[in-house]
Amino acid sequence: MAGKVELLRGYMDEDSLRRFLHSSRDEYERLLWLLMCDAGLRNAEARSITPGNFSKDVILVYGKGGHWDNVIVTVRLWEQFTLVRKNREMKDDQVLFPWGARNVQDRFKRVLKRAGLENKPWTPHTLRHTFATRLLTAGVDIYKVSKMLRHKSVSTTFGYLHTNPKALKEAAELLDTLNRQGGDASGKDTVGRNTRDSEVFVSKGY
Repeated sequence: MAGKVELLRGYMDEDSLRRFLHSSRDEYERLLWLLMCDAGLRNAEARSITPGNFSKDVILVYGKGGHWDNVIVTVRLWEQFTLVRKNREMKDDQVLFPWGARNVQDRFKRVLKRAGLENKPWTPHTLRHTFATRLLTAGVDIYKVSKMLRHKSVSTTFGYLHTNPKALKEAAELLDTLNRQGGDASGKDTVGRNTRDSEVFVSKGY
């Protein structure tokens, strides 16, 4: 049930995200947070990025599952990267963040405290949730969001629809339409089965 626990940790609304980023006083550290909240990278993926992985349009990411993906770059993410690159000498193949997961967690907690958000049950992975949530609440199609999150199955992305009741209702209506049109191989109604299947969406990992 790890996925369900992750979802219960929630996401940052726009005000909380602004406060969090503003409270990160280190320009180098802020780049790490932007890789998660603007590009949707996982903690380990963000920590493995090198300058050579960056271009103005995309970042080449070695993702979960052991394959390379192109990930979007926002204007502020690119600007933050160029600022860090200007102020720090580093080779193209040098890992930007030679930090362990615990180090990142400690940094994250310190920023939360400075932002007055220390009582929130958030982790660095919350920034990835925030990335997905902002897209869905803005009305971006769930299949596009799934592609941007690099999920193997869109069913994993459905776990984020709790953040957008309208999209959740539309998804349910779409399933109802498909169910009325189809049925399983035996000709029996599949609505009940699909409803049960949907319960596992939030329990899958990310």
